[in-house]
Amino acid sequence: FFFTQSDHSHVKSMRIMISGSAIEDKEGGSLSLSHFWEQEESCQDIESVVSREFGPLQRPPSFRTPLDKSKEDSQIVLSKGKKKRGRRGTNKDQINEMDETLVTLYSLREVAQRGAVTTRVIVTGMMFTALCFASFAASTLILDTFQLRPVDISVKSPIIPNPAITSEFSEMSTSNDDSSGRFFDIKRKLMSVSDFTSETSLSPRVKALDWIANRDEMKLGIDAPNLVQRYVLALLFYSTGGEKWKRGLNWLSNQHECYWKGDGGVRDCSKDWEVLDIALWNNLHGTIPNELFQLTKLNTLYLARNNLGGTIPSEIGLLTDLEFIGLQHNQFTGTVPTSHMGKMLKLKALHLEKNKLSGMIHKVDPLCQLRRNIESKTVFGSLQLISADCKSMVKWRKPSVGCGCCTKCFI
Repeated sequence: FFFTQSDHSHVKSMRIMISGSAIEDKEGGSLSLSHFWEQEESCQDIESVVSREFGPLQRPPSFRTPLDKSKEDSQIVLSKGKKKRGRRGTNKDQINEMDETLVTLYSLREVAQRGAVTTRVIVTGMMFTALCFASFAASTLILDTFQLRPVDISVKSPIIPNPAITSEFSEMSTSNDDSSGRFFDIKRKLMSVSDFTSETSLSPRVKALDWIANRDEMKLGIDAPNLVQRYVLALLFYSTGGEKWKRGLNWLSNQHECYWKGDGGVRDCSKDWEVLDIALWNNLHGTIPNELFQLTKLNTLYLARNNLGGTIPSEIGLLTDLEFIGLQHNQFTGTVPTSHMGKMLKLKALHLEKNKLSGMIHKVDPLCQLRRNIESKTVFGSLQLISADCKSMVKWRKPSVGCGCCTKCFI
């Protein structure tokens, strides 16, 4: 610092250096800080002491760094501490330690200030991002509410209709020009098996027709020997809630229907690829379609332990090669078609128990006659086992089914 001491006779200039513990004049003399404190008890800082001794200070304009300011503050703190300690002498090491502490504090304050600025920037950015998302959500809601979205006018490729989602049967057959001819050809071919005139687009028959004509990957022609067989099995799938079967059994796959098997399914086929054995205990519900009995080569039909209902179709008599029928543990109602079953001369076992059947199976009925071999007149013929709910819990109550030739009765 440069300052001037003025009196009436001369002007004396001196250069004073503040080093934390002493003040040196230009001539090399040293003046301790304690000297000034002893001279002036009320001084608050070094500047006031020096001004009193040597006159007012005249400082050149300069930039004070945080380090310089920290040193000045240390002098002020030391001066205040000096008064509290009764103006005892200071220790140079203590002063230096205080200087370092103050410098550290100023550095930490700067770091804290910068961290606060960074935090404010991050918080502001997060608030701006949240505001953008809220604006986008609000605009989307407004567009959806007032239907202000632009209309999609792009041209899309035609889609083969699905009867499960179409409302009219005619739309399903005419929406695709490439497949409409084939669709009508297959429909005419299958009209000898099913009647489509009164069917709706959601009926099992129409679903099966749409699948085999439009969605089956095998793309069978109208002259394919297994066209009817494949259609009948697809109809069985849709008629018994195939979408909810516990096991898929590879049904409606692109393979031949003789490979629609797993834990059950189509268990056997002839060398001519005709289905011989069907066994399904797979959470079936619904009714047995009459078309199933178009599979005249069947020798085993096991549909037990499901939730099938309705009556037992009389068309079952068309299965003249059938040897085993398992319909137990279902919800079948009505009477047993004994006259039609009497035509199945190869039948060996018939299970009808645990259903809701009613009526009477008389000994003279064609079904009971299968228990007698007509040629040899023996008691036991081809039908070796027949079971039904022909037993009552109490004697005075009639059983659900009266049976004159059953080999086993259930309650």
